[in-house]
Amino acid sequence: MDQTDEFAASLLIARQAASLEQPSTALVNALTFVDADVRSSKFVKTTKQLLEYNMERTFAIIKPDAFAAGNAGKILARIYAEGFKVVGIKKLYMSKVEAEGFYYVHKERPFFGELTDFMSSAPCIVMTLEAEGAILKWRDLMGATNPAEAAEGTMRKEFGGSIGENATHGSDAPETAAFEISYFFSGLELL
Repeated sequence: MDQTDEFAASLLIARQAASLEQPSTALVNALTFVDADVRSSKFVKTTKQLLEYNMERTFAIIKPDAFAAGNAGKILARIYAEGFKVVGIKKLYMSKVEAEGFYYVHKERPFFGELTDFMSSAPCIVMTLEAEGAILKWRDLMGATNPAEAAEGTMRKEFGGSIGENATHGSDAPETAAFEISYFFSGLELL
């Protein structure tokens, strides 16, 4: 089997494994049925790398209220403890124009001005997070938008003060994550 065939086989196995709930188990099972001469260390390494590339990414913000209260470190510690990989991170002071561009989908909503004023009022931390099911996993960890309605143990319950100043932001869908990540990060900045 030449390198092209080996890469194609790796890609097929990684794609199939990534679509299952436990991709590492699927990978082991798939490799069991591959001919012994194909199971080179390079084949296994290539398949593992491709599988890792299928991890989902989401966008997250530690908002100005949490940053100002000194909770950024606690939130980052929770992110790592929950098994996320931080593939991009920046501390920045968003301008009003940047906040308006980022939240443009809410432009017609009554809270738009208040939201963009708040997001441009102080520094925040923007991040790209990676994990299996990262979007849902991060949203579950954040909790309900209104901290008063958020479940115990969620970020917003612990660090949020109000519906408008609720400590964290997270993408709600793959398309949203793609836009939000690219708004703050170039591909070269994601490690």
